[in-house]
Amino acid sequence: MIELMLKTTVICRSEDKETSLNKLRDLGVLHVDNSTTPSSSDITSIKDKIREVSNIITILSEIKASKTSKPSEMSGKRLAEDAIKIQLHIHSNSQILQKRHKDRMLLIPWGNFSNSTLNDIQKKGLYVYFCTCYGNDINKYKELGAVSVISNFKNKFYFIIVSDNEINKSDLPLAPMPTDNTTLDLLDKQIKILTEDIDKNSKILKRYVHELSKIKDYLSELEEENIFFANREGMGTKYSLCYISGFIPEKLKSYLLKASTKYHWAVLFQEPEPEDRVPTYLSTPKLFRIAKPIFEFIGIAPGYNEWDVSVCFLFFFTIFFGMLVGDAGYGALFLIIGIFCKIKFRKKKELRLPLNLFIVLSIVTIIWGLLTCTILGIPQHYFPKYLQGLHSLTAPSVKNQTIQLICFLIGVIHLSLARIWKAYIYRKGLFKALGEVGWALVLWGNFFVAVKLIVYPDLTLNMTILGSLYAIGVILILAFSVDWTEIGDIFNLPFGFIGSFVDILSYIRLFAVGLATTYIAISFNQMGIMVLDISPWLFAGTVIILLFGHILNIALAFMGVLVHGIRLNTLEFSNHMKLEWTGTKYIPFKKNKDEALIEKMNP
Repeated sequence: MIELMLKTTVICRSEDKETSLNKLRDLGVLHVDNSTTPSSSDITSIKDKIREVSNIITILSEIKASKTSKPSEMSGKRLAEDAIKIQLHIHSNSQILQKRHKDRMLLIPWGNFSNSTLNDIQKKGLYVYFCTCYGNDINKYKELGAVSVISNFKNKFYFIIVSDNEINKSDLPLAPMPTDNTTLDLLDKQIKILTEDIDKNSKILKRYVHELSKIKDYLSELEEENIFFANREGMGTKYSLCYISGFIPEKLKSYLLKASTKYHWAVLFQEPEPEDRVPTYLSTPKLFRIAKPIFEFIGIAPGYNEWDVSVCFLFFFTIFFGMLVGDAGYGALFLIIGIFCKIKFRKKKELRLPLNLFIVLSIVTIIWGLLTCTILGIPQHYFPKYLQGLHSLTAPSVKNQTIQLICFLIGVIHLSLARIWKAYIYRKGLFKALGEVGWALVLWGNFFVAVKLIVYPDLTLNMTILGSLYAIGVILILAFSVDWTEIGDIFNLPFGFIGSFVDILSYIRLFAVGLATTYIAISFNQMGIMVLDISPWLFAGTVIILLFGHILNIALAFMGVLVHGIRLNTLEFSNHMKLEWTGTKYIPFKKNKDEALIEKMNP
């Protein structure tokens, strides 16, 4: 369920501003709502530090750790600062090295020459020009002065012109030269020194990879400090008082009142207004909290005035996952990995829910794979009879039709559930509720038509039942679901009927993607067997083909789940539920390492 929230304002004396803010952070109950974006020199400075530390964390994450280095006793702050200095030094020298290499490429055609000799010539009143051109074009420049060809490099002639008189440079094919007076020997020495320095500092930087966890902790501290500064600057001031506003769950009201008595705050509680940006906090029964990682992964939350569909979302997403992956062998592999990680990372609390979800999804995949006898793409006759699944789900003559029927049945249950759920929500307004019942009846009519058109073309429908579903449904929709004063409602009504039928048809994707997963596995198995048939010595090649094929198939299956499994919940179901997922997650002002008070109350 979505917890009721209270619009809350905490008021303190101006001299207690920072102390009160620290105490409020320790309490961890207030979701701060800053109507404006606060700014100050402290915020600018801390954001610059966050950007620098984030950048060095990204760089260190891509570096292979030094084997000999061990963690030091230095703090995360010192480690981050040192690593940033080293990286800046490497970056600066890399840019200089790049320029030196470019200068070297410019001088290669000219070879080594002495700048002092060149200066002596120019002091005698002679003018020296470095030029380059193709083929016989050199001859037309001989009348300008003494021409000496230095080299023929990459099909171009490099030559110098020495003249008593200054020549207009626009008349010459001047060669690009380094901006500073340098030589190949000097450049080679500089390149060597710079390369050695970069290598040396890169090795030093490798040692900091072992300290990555400390640097990440320091980044968390900086982010926490940034939030503190933002909230401090965002506090309002009136006379000798300061105040900060936000939202808290209604069930935490008593905790804030006790704190206000202790710290001498005044607290104002109000019911949220329609225009307020009220955060959403979902209070889910412990059994169904494994749905939380799904919402966090796709980054959605229902609006405060919408409905909590997390249990329904979890139930159908689990079914969709099992059908889209659809292979008991893959499910068994996932289960083994899930159990291993569960044991390996048992102390990491943040991984508990994702791993529990992964294990549940794996079990459902195994169940569906066993029912359809889909195991690593191996033909079902190789398995004993008790592993050959349900006849209606495995017999070639009826398997596809049965699975298609199941897909449409899941679809109509899923979508009509959304409509009946809305009817229950509207139960106090009987007319609106009847309109939703009408849409549910139309969906069931669409189901029977879809089955007739796609699954069983020879099926004889009971037109009395089908006609009754459509007739009663349409009458209820026209009478109670359409606002006849709104031209938009009237115009969109035909599209609503068409869309409801298309939504039912869209659940066929569960069959199509699952079938594709099966055939990809079968195809790679056949390719592996073909290679093995050529020669037993090619066994290693067979293994490589099978591993590559099944890993690719698993990756594609996961993509199918992300695209189709999530879509059916967040689009088709949500459209019928009229869910817009406009919610803002409830994020209380607290220390990053601390658990929010409401989470402590619901372990």
